[in-house]
Amino acid sequence: MSDLWDAKLNAWIFHWDFHQTLRDPFHLFDANIFHPARYTLALSENLFGAALFGFPLYAAGTSTLFAYNFLFLLGVFLSALGAWALAREVTGDAEASLLAGIVYALSPWRMSQIPHVRFQWGVFLPLLLLFLVRFLEGGRRLDLALFAVCFAWNALTNVHYALFSGVLVGVLLVFEALRRGSSARKRLLAALAAAGVAALAVSPFFLPYARVSRMYGLRRSAHEAEFYSGRVTEFLAAGVRNKLYGAATQRFSHAEGDFFPGLVPLALATVAVARSRRRRPAEIGTDREGESPSEEPRQRRAVLAALDGLAVALAALFLLAEAKPGLRVAGVAMSDAGRIFTILTAVVVVRWAIAFPRRFRYRNLGDSFARGPWAPGMARLLLVGLTGVFLALGLHTPYYRFAFQTFGVIFGAIRAPSRGIVLFQLALGVLAAWGLSGLAARGGGWRRVALVAGALALTGLEYRAFPIDVKPVEAKAPPVYSWLAGVDLGSGAVVEWPLGDWFDSEYEFRSTAHWKPLVNGYSGFGPPTYRRIRELLGRVPIAESAWGEMARLGGALVVFHPHDAAPAVLAACASELRLRTRRGDAEVLRAFAHGADTDYVFRVRGAPVAESAASDAERLDARRRFEELTLRPGLDPSPPLAALDFPPDDAELSPGEWAWGWALDDSGIAQVRVSTELGPAGAASYGGARPDVTRAFSAMPGSDSPAFQFRIPALSSGPHVLTVTVAAKDGGETVLNRAIRIR
Repeated sequence: MSDLWDAKLNAWIFHWDFHQTLRDPFHLFDANIFHPARYTLALSENLFGAALFGFPLYAAGTSTLFAYNFLFLLGVFLSALGAWALAREVTGDAEASLLAGIVYALSPWRMSQIPHVRFQWGVFLPLLLLFLVRFLEGGRRLDLALFAVCFAWNALTNVHYALFSGVLVGVLLVFEALRRGSSARKRLLAALAAAGVAALAVSPFFLPYARVSRMYGLRRSAHEAEFYSGRVTEFLAAGVRNKLYGAATQRFSHAEGDFFPGLVPLALATVAVARSRRRRPAEIGTDREGESPSEEPRQRRAVLAALDGLAVALAALFLLAEAKPGLRVAGVAMSDAGRIFTILTAVVVVRWAIAFPRRFRYRNLGDSFARGPWAPGMARLLLVGLTGVFLALGLHTPYYRFAFQTFGVIFGAIRAPSRGIVLFQLALGVLAAWGLSGLAARGGGWRRVALVAGALALTGLEYRAFPIDVKPVEAKAPPVYSWLAGVDLGSGAVVEWPLGDWFDSEYEFRSTAHWKPLVNGYSGFGPPTYRRIRELLGRVPIAESAWGEMARLGGALVVFHPHDAAPAVLAACASELRLRTRRGDAEVLRAFAHGADTDYVFRVRGAPVAESAASDAERLDARRRFEELTLRPGLDPSPPLAALDFPPDDAELSPGEWAWGWALDDSGIAQVRVSTELGPAGAASYGGARPDVTRAFSAMPGSDSPAFQFRIPALSSGPHVLTVTVAAKDGGETVLNRAIRIR
């Protein structure tokens, strides 16, 4: 996998969709994570539209990992295929249209979204646009039906793309209504009805999101949405994965904002726009010369005058609000100039839809669309691209901010408006294919082939992100998860330690081997119950109330992974589990190999776990191995918590270089001694600030100043052993050794 967190979340979602659809489809959103919270699948995207393509793989018994990688690659391929189909429809050139597929599916922004498989599933955006335009032009019912299917399937695949497609369809229908007038009313209403039916059909997949938002008070903040809104400078950023431009454009990069589209596609798209600009033929319509204002109906003139007056008033109000923040008019605060500007824009658009001012060449917006410089096909693509840009800029434009504030239930569900750039890339890809087709048409035979092949190769060179850094992931789950699959927990759940976001993505991914309820979870949001237990179990030492809270949430089995924990967390978890076993709150049930390490399973007292889950011999073996674990140096609760951050093992150093670390103990730190294999080398200074340690161990005495530092002793060249002994006031000691080499 290219990512060890979001990729594992998405792999789990794909497999859960299959598992629950066959088992209990009416409770699809009651996933096995964050037990006992409800509707937990709705804490992230459900990906159902993409998961459907993987159902045959899961039915055949393929691993979660294989199915995820297959669906990832399939999404990329189908996205390219969809853009190719749209470009071929527009240009009639199958070969040149290959460029649209490359631009749409392999652009730098797509490569930066590799951890997010849902953004590789963009196939239905170009297809719904293709069938919508076909229907509006030809009126075939089959195209209308296919438009509705693609609109619905797109929504099932990606919530972001669902919103973007809704905005796009609305913009295009308004464009067609203005351009064609009443002659297209029947088809426009049919398209609108088809989109409505499609939205109604998928509404059961979206209602749980509304319930979760109400239940847990979850909504993206304006601050978060603004942070993930695009900036104009990000059109110069190609992203760290891009081999050609990545390093040179890194200074323009921002989270989710690698918008650079490549020079070749931009140049070819510019050619297409320039070459398709048409002169205004007289037969399309007539100019406004000779018109008289008196020819306008009186009622219409009154409406236009009212709109003009309103626009002037709003413009004045906008300028005042910009000049004087905090302005109040008639007791009403004019605190948001952007809202005023958005309303002003709407008034101007309505005014122009009725009639342009007399000095304009065209009668109104509809007339300009019908007789303007570009044919409808080109005008549509330009609108698609502009819509994508405005969506991507998000809260950095007053229009998106207005929508976010006014329709927060819808736009508040979108974390990153910048992802709207996908529409710009779709339009750019088709325009680039259009430009390439026009240039290639001048030649023939091998000249045409060479031109098309050269454009494809150059764009591929610009977009090259391979080889992509990937992380090794075992397809087969460790043995403890196979054992869990056969254990009956009744109404109980599994809790895996250490608990927290970075660990829980792995536990969630591995839960596909057993599908038992899991208190852990990793998703876009976390319910309050999870946030509470994470906070209690994240303390060092673990909070006294954590065990009771865990049992209240239904925790029946604790699976402890010592190898996953940092030293301080390992000590805290081992200490807590040993304390609970001695008190009788837990029983060591099983121990399982996990590579070179061991996973331990504990049964919580009173949990409905059958005695047959472990034999007496297995219990004794697990107890013995856990006792051996707790006897490791540093796991006794009495020694101080300590870490030597620098130098690392086998570091090459010079005498006099600084070394540092931190230490804490509930009794306080008495001294930090430094020595080598040659003998004592003095004491480190103790009591410096370490904000990260302070945040992690705020309950520990001395956590406000836990840092120590010292200089590397004067040693001869060659290998040496550096020893730091941290002595607590209660007599406990922690010894830290480092193998170093002196230059």
